[in-house]
Order: sequence, then structure tokens, then C-alpha cells
Amino acid sequence: MRNLLLILTLNLSFHTVFGNIPDILEDRLRLASSDTAKVMVYNQFARDLMEGGTSDYYQIQRFLMQGGISQNFHYALQYAKQGLELAEQARWDKGRAELHRTIGIAYFNLQDFDKTIEHYGLAFEICEKLQDKNGMALNLYNMGLVYLNQLTRLYHSLTLVQQALLIWEQLGNIAFMTRAYSIIVRIHLLVGEYQLAHELAEKAVIFAQKNGNKREEASLYQRLAEISNRTGDTKAEIEYWQKALQIFEELDDRIQVARITAASVETIYSQDSEMAIDLLKKSAAIYEELSQNDRGLFPLYNILTNE
Repeated sequence: MRNLLLILTLNLSFHTVFGNIPDILEDRLRLASSDTAKVMVYNQFARDLMEGGTSDYYQIQRFLMQGGISQNFHYALQYAKQGLELAEQARWDKGRAELHRTIGIAYFNLQDFDKTIEHYGLAFEICEKLQDKNGMALNLYNMGLVYLNQLTRLYHSLTLVQQALLIWEQLGNIAFMTRAYSIIVRIHLLVGEYQLAHELAEKAVIFAQKNGNKREEASLYQRLAEISNRTGDTKAEIEYWQKALQIFEELDDRIQVARITAASVETIYSQDSEMAIDLLKKSAAIYEELSQNDRGLFPLYNILTNE
């Protein structure tokens, strides 16, 4: 709820502007004591617009999966570019790198993938110059996601994410290592390398458990369920779905409970059709209560209509 209120506040602020800058941003800029501080104000404001005002990766992904607020990406791009211009004037490389990455995120969500790659690439070059290894890895990872999202050059995407993983392994960053492994597993799954995908997913689960990241662990169980589905191992598939479902129920993430319930129905239907239909209805009810515009709801209606 706090994140939703922040987004509504940011959107309402555009109705009362001062010099084409929202009041809330103008107030933050007044408090900034230097140009570099103002650069980061622009950057954070743009990020808040795109990410729902949270730094939690999984909350951000949920916000984006629910559609975000599309106009926010245009506004974020506008203010990130203003921040970049100020960073250029201040000749502050760290700020330039951050703003190029933020601009890349905005373009990614606006589906301008050429511009996305351009700005991630510029951010990577600056981070390389600064010997900012984590920054280099983040931009390699992000570029890999672009190619993965387009389902083009999947092995190039794999190479980029593997390079990011290597850096994070050197830094001992288990959280980002787990995230990278998850993407690598997804790529191997897409290209039909199921055994390798399974082995890496099991390894990634261990990292997620060590890091105490229950959401990533649950997501990896989802991926293992998909792999088991492709290999025809129905028993394992259901077990992995149940593990993922249990975690999301413990986290009280009802939207993910709805998604997993819907995703597991096809396999369950082959064994117990009545149970499968009941699960579909449960999933649809959660969507209707919490997220009526969620794109996961409409396929459920289609299935239930045909039953």
C-alpha cells in the first residue's frame, strides 16, 4: 500500500508543476547541497517513478508485471535525461553511469531496445573506466536481459549474463549470483538444454537458501517445475509447484499464489480435472480481488469459459 500511495503521489504532482519540474522533485532539488547531489536526486526520482518507490527487486518485478503506470516511464526518461545533462556538466562519471543505466531501464520498459542497449553499453564503459566491477556486472546482466526479452541472440544473452556471474562470483555477491543463475537456467530451458538447466537450477536453489532469499528460491522451484514438465516427469513437476506454492503462501503473496495455481493446473488436470477447475476458480478469485487488470487473469477466464 505504501508503494501504491507513493506512485499516486508522484503522478498527482505532475498536475502542479514549477518550471516544468514537479513540486515534489523541486523540493528535493532545493535540499540538495551540490550538483552531484542533485544528479542523484534526479536519478532516484526517475527510479521511484518506474519501480514503485521500492528498492526490493521482487517488489519492483511485481509492480512491472502488473503493468506499472506506463506514463511514468516517459516521465522517468525525461527527468533522468535532465540528471544526465547535469552530470555531464559536473563531469561526474559515477553519476553519468547511474543515469545511463536508469535511462536504459526506461527505454527497456518503453520497448525501445536499441536505445536500451546503447545506454547500458555507455554505462558499462564508464563503470569499466572507474573499475566499478559491480556496475560492470549490472550492465552486462541488463544487456543480457534485453536480448533474452526479445528472444534473439539467446547465446549472446547467455554469454553476457555469464560474464556478469563471473564478476559477482569474484565479489562474493551471492544475491546477484543467484539472480544470474536464474536467468542462465531460463536461457538453457528456452534452447532445450533441459539437463543442464536442471543442474544449474538445483545449484541456484542452494545459493538462494544460503542467502535467505525465499522469493528467489520459490521462483527457481517454478523453473524446475517447467523443466520437469518439458521432460515429462509429472511427479517431480507437481512437487516443485507445491514447494513454490508453499513459500509464496508463507510470504502471503497471493498474486504469486494465483499465478502458480494457474500454472500448475494443466498437469493436475490430467490426473484430477475437478480439482484443476477448482484451482482455476481460486486463482481467478484472487486476481479479481487484488489485481483486476493483471494480464494473468484473462487466460483463466478463457479456460473457465470453455469448461
